[in-house]
Amino acid sequence: MEEKNAAGVVVKTYTIGDDVVTQSTSAGVRHLLYDGHGSTRQLVDTSEDITAAYSYDAYGVMLGGNPGTPQNPGSPATNLLYAGEQFDTNLQMYYNRARYYDQNTGRFNRIDPFPGNTEDPQSLHKYLYAHANPVNNTDPSGLLILSLVIKYAVYAALIVAIMPHAIRALSAAKQLIELTGLTNLVRSLANRGVIQFEVAESIRSEAFDTFTGILGTIGESLVMIAREVAVFYGYNMLFAAVTQAAMGGIKVGVHLRRNAKIITKLGGEAIENHHLVFTSSIKEGIKNERTWSLTRRLHRLRGTGLHSRIAHSRFAYLQPGGNRTMKGILKMGKQRWLDELGKCYKWLETKNAAYKGIYKAYKKAVVDIGGASGLISP
Repeated sequence: MEEKNAAGVVVKTYTIGDDVVTQSTSAGVRHLLYDGHGSTRQLVDTSEDITAAYSYDAYGVMLGGNPGTPQNPGSPATNLLYAGEQFDTNLQMYYNRARYYDQNTGRFNRIDPFPGNTEDPQSLHKYLYAHANPVNNTDPSGLLILSLVIKYAVYAALIVAIMPHAIRALSAAKQLIELTGLTNLVRSLANRGVIQFEVAESIRSEAFDTFTGILGTIGESLVMIAREVAVFYGYNMLFAAVTQAAMGGIKVGVHLRRNAKIITKLGGEAIENHHLVFTSSIKEGIKNERTWSLTRRLHRLRGTGLHSRIAHSRFAYLQPGGNRTMKGILKMGKQRWLDELGKCYKWLETKNAAYKGIYKAYKKAVVDIGGASGLISP
């Protein structure tokens, strides 16, 4: 990095590592040595000889060394002094980005643009430097002490880290609600004699197995959330904010894909039973959305199952959703709707092996209801 004068001539060149490592001027290369506070204490040349030394009080008042003064600016060895910040020899203050800091008063030169945090009263002071604790804090931005920046970054990293697990748990909880609706509807149909109790119990058994898997998913997600919280409070790593942000999207995708496998398993194993209950529902004349609630709950579970695939395909017009009702859909004609549905199921078989056999189940359902004439308009 280069520093130029008003004429555009390069007067200093800096080598940047974790901080400024060296500076090069007409006098040669100088290595900057810092103390634990980040303040420059010595300059060393390539022969390892000390060419300049500085000391400061807690607020940065120079106790030893000569950075230059307005009356005799001379040619200061370096401008990077207290807390590693740039010292303006004309203003006799430090440039801390948002504001200049006056080390002689321990205050900034103008009001703080950051409104502060009501839970941290010291941050409400409009001129105070480093919460009046410059030994333990620095304020390189002129807005927040560095420890707060790290704290907020760690909180942000923690949120990003637990978000995939929280999404996974919420998704699984939503599936539990859908499965509850499924089992209640199946039980209702069985109690009314629409389907046999053996069939109802078979479907409910499959649903129970899926219940178990989803509960395991929720439990695992909660454990992972607890683990992430423990890790972040244990290690407090700032760089995790970046790495977790990069991994967050990947984890969300992986978890949703895993949940999709659970749903696909239920849909794949229960296609025959699904269409038997679906057929019975149509024969029974269950109205409007109720006719299709079982279909959605068994295959879709909102977001990753069969009916979600249909909803995002060219066959979306065949199922209710949004402003589409079954009554409006069947205006195309019952036979045409059945034919289009058959094309949809054939397409599903070619696109996803998990749904192999669904077209056969569809044809059986059509025969069971007696074709288009067996469809009862909502």
